[in-house]
Amino acid sequence: MTAHPQDFTPESPQPLMREIPPGAPFPMEALGPLRQAVEAVADISQAPIAIAAQSALSVASLAVQGFADVETLGGDAPCSLFCLTIAESGERKSTCAPDQIARRFQRVRTTTLQPLLETQTLLGHARLIEGGRFAA
Repeated sequence: MTAHPQDFTPESPQPLMREIPPGAPFPMEALGPLRQAVEAVADISQAPIAIAAQSALSVASLAVQGFADVETLGGDAPCSLFCLTIAESGERKSTCAPDQIARRFQRVRTTTLQPLLETQTLLGHARLIEGGRFAA
């Protein structure tokens, strides 16, 4: 048996990245009491609703994470929300970034809430747990 060479026609170059279809609209009704704040931030910053909503959820999570821990197989862990924003340049990611709000919250917590939590601990209404966190 003799092998016969076949004609080979190379394919044209293929793009490395595919076109990403638009995502579903953000479910604003799921935001509850945060909805008005998200709409205001999106309106003022001209950012997409989803980016403003993620920022608001991040800040809300930070504000309440000190009040609850989650039991895991490795022991108790903070109840946290991790967010990642993927957007094109110019889509107002920095405008909606919660880092300034988070820094302000940390300052308020340190100057206002910390002494209150220490008083609650002395009264027996709270207890200090591992890592300098408080539990009710």
